[in-house]
Amino acid sequence: MIEILTLDNFITLIFLILLQVVLGFDNLLYISLEYKKSAD
Repeated sequence: MIEILTLDNFITLIFLILLQVVLGFDNLLYISLEYKKSAD
């Protein structure tokens, strides 16, 4: 049986989740700034 829950895979999963959170926040910030610019 292939081991899925290894330490290496767990670290990679945590890293990817953190990356998604950071990029999601960055996108929200960018969208809000562009919206404010276009509203002027």
